[in-house]
Amino acid sequence: MTRVFEPPLPLEVEVGPDGRPAWITRGPLTGRLEPHAHWLVQVDWWLRPVERECWRAEVGRQLLVELFKDLQAGAWFLERVYD
Repeated sequence: MTRVFEPPLPLEVEVGPDGRPAWITRGPLTGRLEPHAHWLVQVDWWLRPVERECWRAEVGRQLLVELFKDLQAGAWFLERVYD
């Protein structure tokens, strides 16, 4: 079953030298990230712009998650966990 967090949960993420998320350091999960997919979301949702850098990644080679960086605020969030 997939779990979607609404609202998304705040995270602290360390980024590697290549700009990809490498480690979750705080939040409901902690561990090394192995990114698998990357996409950008940019929409002007009812005049409240949304700009996100989204990632699908494995945490500790055990759990698949979707996380994103809010490009306006510079903050990271956990949006979805797959089992």
